[in-house]
Amino acid sequence: MNRRHFIATFGAATLAHTNTIHAAVAPKKPTPLFVTMIFHFDYPWYAQIQGFRDLSKNYPQIKWTHLFNPVAYTGSPGYPPTPKAVFDYIKEEVTRKSEIGMHIHMYEGLVQAAGVVPLSNPHLNLNCQSSVGYSFPITAYKENDVKKVIEYSLKLFKENLGGSRPVTFCPGFFVTNAAVQRQLSKLGFKVSAAAFPSGNNYGSLLYPSFDNARCWNSEWGPGITESTQPYRISKCTILPGGPPPYLDMIELPQTCKIDALIGGWTYLQKVFDLHYDVAKSGTASSVCFAVHDVHVADDLNSFNLLMPYIKEKEKASGKDGVSIQYATAFEVANHFRAIL
Repeated sequence: MNRRHFIATFGAATLAHTNTIHAAVAPKKPTPLFVTMIFHFDYPWYAQIQGFRDLSKNYPQIKWTHLFNPVAYTGSPGYPPTPKAVFDYIKEEVTRKSEIGMHIHMYEGLVQAAGVVPLSNPHLNLNCQSSVGYSFPITAYKENDVKKVIEYSLKLFKENLGGSRPVTFCPGFFVTNAAVQRQLSKLGFKVSAAAFPSGNNYGSLLYPSFDNARCWNSEWGPGITESTQPYRISKCTILPGGPPPYLDMIELPQTCKIDALIGGWTYLQKVFDLHYDVAKSGTASSVCFAVHDVHVADDLNSFNLLMPYIKEKEKASGKDGVSIQYATAFEVANHFRAIL
């Protein structure tokens, strides 16, 4: 039926309405799959800065989230001073608009500088220098002492990073509780990157003793798995699915680690594919890979396998209706904040 015949039969108004309907039908937007890369600064004095620089040079598409440890500024007994190269690198990353978040292990030097008496127990009984605070969970401290340490750490960031204000936080060993989350929210943090899979579906647990202190254990509730998506944090539980009221903060699960604590290129591939399939089904997804400052050189091989694999997946992503997007932790949290 030509245009003249259509108007004669149905009228001009019907034609206009039909054209409006067709104009309003837009192509379906691809579903985002966010890829976040996080650096943990556990031992800033030993950080492999050249490895960081090599990764940034080789893979400029990555938008890094650096979880920097404020103990770099205070030092701690039993450890050397943090090299100038580490501070220079972090300042460069601020200029590059990478995200600078905060990562706290309760080192003796940091805790004392904040005006808090360091604890002598309990610790996680790991094969490390527990006597100087590294393996003491933040949850072992009183809530007001946690507040003091975080407030002091924010002051150190402000003084040393040109006013840069971290909005993403991850505690040492991913150990947190409702009281810690409450303080973070009150102090202006918008993203918690503490959630971590406690199972061993795609790799071994971190340490046999670490599971005893893990707060994400599935025995406590629905737990955290490799497929857990960012979620709103309830005031009464750190686990997903908690009831309102909610904190003004999004939990971004660190779905898997690149470094040797978990290990295995096959593990990384399987977890990425799991999230790719979620996005392919039409639901936004987020996969987060993390690496420690002292493992960068060891992890280069994993990066060199993972990044080309993701690039190959990008070639097929168009027909699969998926948009693979590199993003910082804060950017991912903002996306999910808008849809949750």
